[in-house]
Amino acid sequence: MDKIIINHKVYTELISTVNDVLNLDIKVNTRKLNYVYGRMIYYKILRSLEYSYQAIADTLNKNHATIIHAINTFDDLVEYDDNLFNQYELVKKIYFSEEESHPYFHKSHSGLLNEAFSLEKQNKSLNLFVRRLKNSLNKTERYNKIIGQLEERSLKEDDLEYVSKKLNHILNGIPTKRR
Repeated sequence: MDKIIINHKVYTELISTVNDVLNLDIKVNTRKLNYVYGRMIYYKILRSLEYSYQAIADTLNKNHATIIHAINTFDDLVEYDDNLFNQYELVKKIYFSEEESHPYFHKSHSGLLNEAFSLEKQNKSLNLFVRRLKNSLNKTERYNKIIGQLEERSLKEDDLEYVSKKLNHILNGIPTKRR
């Protein structure tokens, strides 16, 4: 299995954004609360981009279990700590508002692959639907020609209606009443 690696530009820009917003360096190995919060925000944003715990851990030389614990703790704390929530929202807003980057820049490789497979599946489904519509249209046009020929032959209105209903039944499976 290939090891998933986060694009260098993605994590360096995120580290820079977190550091600028919180006025600290999350690479510093300390347990001071503001540094821990900064790393939690960093982990949470990368995880929201569908990167693996190990890939996130590798960017700051941490263990994947540290990332799991930090994200779980973040999820619990953010509900009650307004300061943490505000910092997280501000970092997200600044990080994702960069105009020079494409929306897919932040997605993980697996996220892009999943989206591509989903779009491919949707495309196949739509092509099949279009093919069915074309077949239905061809049948309808063929029967419209027959109805047009019958009209030209001066068929009675009742007979013409009966033939139309029969053709409709053949095309759409709608039952007709017997005469």
